[in-house]
Amino acid sequence: MPISDKANQPEQNQKFYDYLFSGAVEDRERLTVQYEVFKPRFEQIFAKVLDDYGLAARLEQRRAKGEQAQVLDVGCGEGLFLHKVAAELEKRELLSACRLIGIDRDANAIEAAEQFKEWFVPPRPYLNFYQWDATKPLDDCPGLKGADNQSPVEFDFIFLVVVAEHIPQAKIHLQHFYDKLAPGGVIYLRDYVLEESPRGMISPLPAMARMNHLACSFIASINAGLDVSKEAASWFKEFGAQQVQALPDRVSIDDESDIGRHCMRNLVMGMQNFGPTLVARGRLTQTEYDEIKATIYHDLSPETRGQITWMDTLAQKPE
Repeated sequence: MPISDKANQPEQNQKFYDYLFSGAVEDRERLTVQYEVFKPRFEQIFAKVLDDYGLAARLEQRRAKGEQAQVLDVGCGEGLFLHKVAAELEKRELLSACRLIGIDRDANAIEAAEQFKEWFVPPRPYLNFYQWDATKPLDDCPGLKGADNQSPVEFDFIFLVVVAEHIPQAKIHLQHFYDKLAPGGVIYLRDYVLEESPRGMISPLPAMARMNHLACSFIASINAGLDVSKEAASWFKEFGAQQVQALPDRVSIDDESDIGRHCMRNLVMGMQNFGPTLVARGRLTQTEYDEIKATIYHDLSPETRGQITWMDTLAQKPE
């Protein structure tokens, strides 16, 4: 349905519709919008890792010894969150004490990450990106070796932003990531809360609620029906972690703030991208999907309200 169908709307409403429904809907652009939503919270969490979990102190010790800590972004995409890590370490004059690494199985994402680090002002050529499937042992990745280029690496900070819930047998792989932490190292996960309720998603429209239910059911099926966001903290406790925290982050979906609008566009783009997968897997007919899209387009307005919740899970390996 063309954007021009909304042309009789007031100017402020037209801007709302243009933002939500115009432009590309490729998953790569959706992830860029998602980054804008996550960025403020990520900055808060990384500050907590540095200060409350002692990463800053460990980096200062490494710097004094002329050593480097290892930071790993699993499922890094274009590496935008690794740039946030670099920026904060630059502010604290700790960058020299840290090697920053991102891995992603998508070759196009890694190519974009390599280009983006040179386009950034100032450039960050010291960021390291490798194409690697997170379900394979980290020790087998050629880029994840010690100074001798042979010995395996232990990591001081590992983070996965909306990645763990998409990994089959997530508990097994999270155990592997946890085991790769250095003593005192920290792991951080951010995942969607896969439920429609005040604790999770409150969809702006009934049609969106149906799509969200189908999408969340599909994501949960990747891990035998488990919601990784709710299970991860208990898993890390089983692994022997300390300072385990599960921190919900509830964000309004609305037209009243930049984050609210980004959330709305992220939700619309997510449904546009994920719908064909649901159709292909027989969870939705093409006719039903087309009707849902038309309903969303017709009924969504600047007055629409909703909520989305992510769970931030933190855990530390004992010294």
